[in-house]
Amino acid sequence: MKLSTSATIWSLLLITETLSYPTDLFSQSEPSISSKLASENSKGYVKFPAQKRQINELSSDQESTFGSSKSNIKLARCDGDDDPDGYAGTYMRHDDSMYTVNFTIGSQNQPITVQVDTGSADFWIVDTNNSWCAETSQGKGVYNLKPGDDAKSHNCSIYGTFQPGDSETWVSHPEIFQVTYATNSASGRWGQDTVTLENGVVIEKVDFGLSDKTNMRHGMLGLGYITNDLYDNLPIIMKKQGLIHKNTYSLYLNEDYTTNRAAMLLFGGIDHSKYAGDLGLFPIASNHTGLDVFLNGISFSDGSLVTTIASGSARVLFDTGNGYTSMPKDILQPILDRIGAKTQPNGTFTAECSSLDGLDLTFDFMGFDLTIPVSGFVVLRYGESCKLGFTSTGESNSFSFGDSFLKNVYFVADLDDDEIALGLLDADATCEEDLEAIVGHVPSATPAPSYSAVYHAPYSLTLASGL
Repeated sequence: MKLSTSATIWSLLLITETLSYPTDLFSQSEPSISSKLASENSKGYVKFPAQKRQINELSSDQESTFGSSKSNIKLARCDGDDDPDGYAGTYMRHDDSMYTVNFTIGSQNQPITVQVDTGSADFWIVDTNNSWCAETSQGKGVYNLKPGDDAKSHNCSIYGTFQPGDSETWVSHPEIFQVTYATNSASGRWGQDTVTLENGVVIEKVDFGLSDKTNMRHGMLGLGYITNDLYDNLPIIMKKQGLIHKNTYSLYLNEDYTTNRAAMLLFGGIDHSKYAGDLGLFPIASNHTGLDVFLNGISFSDGSLVTTIASGSARVLFDTGNGYTSMPKDILQPILDRIGAKTQPNGTFTAECSSLDGLDLTFDFMGFDLTIPVSGFVVLRYGESCKLGFTSTGESNSFSFGDSFLKNVYFVADLDDDEIALGLLDADATCEEDLEAIVGHVPSATPAPSYSAVYHAPYSLTLASGL
């Protein structure tokens, strides 16, 4: 996606797959955030429950490759009702291509779902008067229309829209809102209103874009560096209101739907129970434009032989707005060849699921290695076929590691100190948590061996000889 103290609270947002909003969780009589601070547990944080539901929706290209069957996935829940610290819930949704979070906006608590995006900065939602919205309550899938498509076939009700005239707390700003992504865009106006999380915690005076002209069915919760001089995004607002110490957050994009492990977005803190082994610390490579670090190499292992695929110094953008792991064609192709992947007519890559056993990819980030099973990059299973979460960036030197990579690691972004921490996801993680607020540098993170290295453009990886 385009880059566009008394008590300290860290906010934990759950990733799930549901479009329903439990009405009993939203009460207009909820106390303000200040009063909730006084009543919350003495540890000084608010936890949102780990509760996950899965609805697997396929796009037309997936259906053509894998058929139209949809998986029935077991409900997984980390129920903390008896936890002495107290749990309260908000829901997030995950499908083949994105993670979303639910909340309500305005005095009437209008339910909204937005995509979580580390590759952009702005928080914006869809106006009820969006000209692309169809007047229908029937879903037609989850993927966006492209410009030129029939606007009246665009069902915006799936993710919710906002009617500012129904909110007594809405304040309209004079500035025009506009953002452009790779294939989509949104425009409208800036405004301000109250955001209520699903546990009733209220964040007042939140600025966001309200788009009445977008070809997207959902808005975006941008978590990157702000790229406009107009308004702060949500993490910065939370810091200024004393909800978190720093503009930091952690991502645990778990996809094991058959266990009680739910994916989470944690503002202002880190959960040490969600990663295994060391946590590497890296300087952000760009100058406040993106969440990227330097990658020095990629190698492939089949269990008996390790093959260096490429080496050098390339900048890798971590972007939850990208569902895949994207890299240059000349580097991706040797990996696909060793996997035995097939290219489908729609440009996606598939392989026999059983053939992935024992295959690993190792990524060298500034001397800190992360080894991930190739099976961890599977984004969809249908029978014996596995869709792989890789895409090519063509002849460019561009690397963008999205959800298919990030679901294998624990990711921490510190936008105040311009650092990113990475560790391998703990495959044995449970509902038990080990939460710690981030006050200084990321706790327990060790600087990568080449943390202080200086790299010079052009930034790229060179394919190993003989490949």
